[in-house]
Amino acid sequence: MRGIRGIGDMSPQMQGNGDSVVSTDFYSYGAYVSTLAVNSSQTTSIQIEADSDFEIIKLTYSAFDDVNTAITAATNPVPIANILLTDTGSGRQLMNIPIPIASLFGTAELPFILPKSKILFARSVLALTFYNLSGAVAYDRIAVTFHGRKIFNRG
Repeated sequence: MRGIRGIGDMSPQMQGNGDSVVSTDFYSYGAYVSTLAVNSSQTTSIQIEADSDFEIIKLTYSAFDDVNTAITAATNPVPIANILLTDTGSGRQLMNIPIPIASLFGTAELPFILPKSKILFARSVLALTFYNLSGAVAYDRIAVTFHGRKIFNRG
């Protein structure tokens, strides 16, 4: 009898279970909002491509305030902003309330690794709503990146 393998058990290239073959490739989806004014919100979305499902493994962010200073690893501001994620493929919000970006997204040097990966189905949409809670700082740009892999089903 054959054992059941999870997505995380697959080699990076190919894995077969007799019924179908799955191929995976590293991929990142990114989204950003620009000119997030003081005490405002903006919504954007990521369309998952039709060729594959997407497994989210790590999350990162970067932020640029309106001071126009050079951003380095040492000066990357932690935004005083929250985010709400909604998987429209399943119709579920991924949190009960908007949470601080720094609680869910790490930096390029230290990404946030999900305790359990999240699968987004092909052709679904991930909606992201950003909330600037600062009473004094506007952001020229807040960018978030979802790192993971595309899952190609060929069966």
